[in-house]
Amino acid sequence: MLGALSFAFEVNEGSDRLDPRVWRAIVTGALARSGEGLVVCDVDLGVLFSTPRALHLLGRLGTTEGDRALPECVTLVVRDQLAGTDSSRVDRVPVPRGGAAVLVHSVPLRGVAPARAAVWLREEVLRDDRLYATLKERYAISPRAFHLAQLVRQGLTNRQIAAHLRLTESTVKVYLHQLYRECGVPSRTALIALLDRWSR
Repeated sequence: MLGALSFAFEVNEGSDRLDPRVWRAIVTGALARSGEGLVVCDVDLGVLFSTPRALHLLGRLGTTEGDRALPECVTLVVRDQLAGTDSSRVDRVPVPRGGAAVLVHSVPLRGVAPARAAVWLREEVLRDDRLYATLKERYAISPRAFHLAQLVRQGLTNRQIAAHLRLTESTVKVYLHQLYRECGVPSRTALIALLDRWSR
């Protein structure tokens, strides 16, 4: 789960930029936390650095490629978290489309100008019992297959799904082809269209 992370930084006297080795240490920490994205923000909550997973999650919340600002919904949550006293606070930001939410946890950074905050992001698939009941009735899919279908619908790649489910990429491909066969669709795009149609 998202949790507070302590950073030990060494900043050269008079330097207003973070040493690249520190950025690499942050990224390493982020990648070790499977499924989470990390954004490092400046004092105005502009994006200084983000991991690929964070970019994906921010895109689902409305950020366009190349945008150096957090979406307004995330900015409000981060400001509120940084102003509060509960360092373990995690807030949910609903994804506009797709039965999911993004969990947001902000950690203030001190003495590492220009960075002000580290923002951890993790996607949470919301239960969609009605959609699952429909798919189970029509296509006889299992809860695990439904979870796989929801991950596909969220736009995750096979590699990301494999990391999320702790499987190999080739196993994910096998499971996806079984799911396509069960649902009577030829491709990933057709599966997403099917899920969108039944979720209306």
